[in-house]
Amino acid sequence: MVFLPLVPLSSGAQPPLSFLPAKPNTFVLRAVQLGLPLWIRWRENIQRVEAKNVDPLVHLLKEFQAGQQRLMIAFRHPSPQDAFCLAHLLWYAVPRRARELGITLERPIHTHFIYDRGIPLWAGTWVG
Repeated sequence: MVFLPLVPLSSGAQPPLSFLPAKPNTFVLRAVQLGLPLWIRWRENIQRVEAKNVDPLVHLLKEFQAGQQRLMIAFRHPSPQDAFCLAHLLWYAVPRRARELGITLERPIHTHFIYDRGIPLWAGTWVG
């Protein structure tokens, strides 16, 4: 049996957390993109990712990149593997389908991941 320490609950509103600006690193992004297929097979035991009905996302990304549309992809994931599948969708399936449709998308195709601000508090500042 595992006992977790009790954390006292807050009795009121807390001060706002400081802003965490995005710090994209294209070298890290490319390394992760290249390693993703190996990682999901080896570590996550995902043998195949199948993407269906990708065309609407290709068109939305094209309009978003042209400044014609705002785009927010939101999902509530029941499994840690969902993030890997979403990365596969954006980094592999969408560009492949865009090429098939003759649509040019700006590279790199990426997203800014927005998560619960509590995560850096319990996981550490390196996560932020």
